[in-house]
Amino acid sequence: MATKRKIALWVLTIFVVVGSFFASQWQFDRHNERSERAKVINSALNQSILQGVTPNDSVEFWSPVRFEGVISQESILIRKRPLEGRNGFWVINSFQTLTGFRIALLVGWIPSTAPANAVVEIPNLSTELVTINGVARPFEEAVFATDLPNNQKLSLDRNSVKSDYDFFVHLTSSSKSLSQEIKNVPIPGISHGPHLFYAIQWLLFALIAIVGSVWLTKTESLNVKSKSP
Repeated sequence: MATKRKIALWVLTIFVVVGSFFASQWQFDRHNERSERAKVINSALNQSILQGVTPNDSVEFWSPVRFEGVISQESILIRKRPLEGRNGFWVINSFQTLTGFRIALLVGWIPSTAPANAVVEIPNLSTELVTINGVARPFEEAVFATDLPNNQKLSLDRNSVKSDYDFFVHLTSSSKSLSQEIKNVPIPGISHGPHLFYAIQWLLFALIAIVGSVWLTKTESLNVKSKSP
């Protein structure tokens, strides 16, 4: 192998190895972040149910909570919420506790069956006194759009709903049926994701590049020697 070709090969190899190393490190960092988040969330989910929480109480996100009160008819829909392969809406209602506080309640999901700019009718909900169990989830970052129907939003952010709490409640069960037309939304799965696999994959790419370059260099050198007189 000519000297220039060897230099070009190893410059390219160094570039691939360094790039793979940084990509692998980034994936390892993502894996560690996801692992830490999963640990925090799973720890919160396994706590005892908190009852009688007021807006002044400190509540860890993803903690199980329980409230007693009534669901008002103040409803909004959160767009682009797929479930089981279908596009649809989150149904969000204001829940009035017996102590007079308002909670943003994720009641469930309905499918999208109308054009994107159509006004979607929200199913009626029971207004009887009910006990709800759920999970305290953080509000989302605000996402805005100007061409949506009045009762629809793109994000469940703090300013899109009336709530006295710094979290919304993801309903998991209730003492009475709220609606036959609204489907429960499962608590999102908490996993480490594929980042560890990707990190190892990038290291394998670097190893393959090194081994391949060594093999090419030796093979070419042997070929040159065999052709020499």
